[in-house]
Amino acid sequence: MSHVAPSGLATIMSRRYKYIRLEWNEELRALRLRTCVKPIQCYSLAAMAELQRVFTDIGENPGLVQHYVMTSDVQGVFNFGGDLALFVLLIRARDAQSLRMYGERCIDLVWWMENASRIGVHTTVLVQGDTLGGGLESVMPFHRVIFERSAQAGFPEVLFNLFPGMGAWNFTIARPASRSPTR
Repeated sequence: MSHVAPSGLATIMSRRYKYIRLEWNEELRALRLRTCVKPIQCYSLAAMAELQRVFTDIGENPGLVQHYVMTSDVQGVFNFGGDLALFVLLIRARDAQSLRMYGERCIDLVWWMENASRIGVHTTVLVQGDTLGGGLESVMPFHRVIFERSAQAGFPEVLFNLFPGMGAWNFTIARPASRSPTR
């Protein structure tokens, strides 16, 4: 096991975040991240910057976090995906470069989730409530995906004859079917 810097956990847990809340379980070496993005539970640039900060901290402290668990603190919603209000502003401004940058940040976060096992981190996501579009895409690379029975998920892009972006089809096709027990 890699040497864990004594200040690593203190650094991770002491950061001030606006859209996420962290909880640590020493026995399991598990970091739970709870999201609460206002005004809409989506992947805003600010929320993605906070997630990236957590992922960077985990990477800079090898062996510290062995389990990463993500949940939502918003009743009835896991995540609505892309920041549609931002998209509208950027499209109206014809700012393709900023739209591209947003997409690249999404890819960076999904890439980290897809490759977390390379740094010894097992990932789990608990989906409670609705998860749509990019919200659903974001759960696909987790090692373990748990949907509550009442959770609903989908790609609303198909209502507009669009394909979900950012690789959702690849993750969906590659994901093995669940073998959860039935009642």
